[in-house]
Amino acid sequence: MIKGVDHIGITVPDVTAAAAFFELLLGSRPRPAETLSYAHIAGITGYPDAVIRVAILPVPSSTVVLELIEYLEPPTATVDMETFNVGNSHVAFGVDDLDAALQRLAAAGVHSRSGGPVEALEGSLAGARFAYIRGPGGITVELCEGTRW
Repeated sequence: MIKGVDHIGITVPDVTAAAAFFELLLGSRPRPAETLSYAHIAGITGYPDAVIRVAILPVPSSTVVLELIEYLEPPTATVDMETFNVGNSHVAFGVDDLDAALQRLAAAGVHSRSGGPVEALEGSLAGARFAYIRGPGGITVELCEGTRW
């Protein structure tokens, strides 16, 4: 049986830049990045010569960690990161004050795709507010205020 979410893994173009972005976003410090080429990494990924660089950040108020992975081997390719493309995903984090979060991020040069919060006016999420931002490599991150899952 599934016990819960263990971690969220995201492949990034540069683990150092991604760790800095998510440290700013989450307010949690990453563990020092590690380069891994163990046999079990090749086994897990299915790439016989896999070499990855990994940084781990705790997600606040959660037992979940964020795993940022930069592939050194095999060589990476850039895919179209538009959110509407099949296979692309996003990670969403709840915030208490979306306006304050977006102001803090804007001061660091990170802006929402819509220019500010968007409020759901109908449906089961009416009254909740959301914003998409982009991380390194075009990764979509959603910030949510007032969701009631």
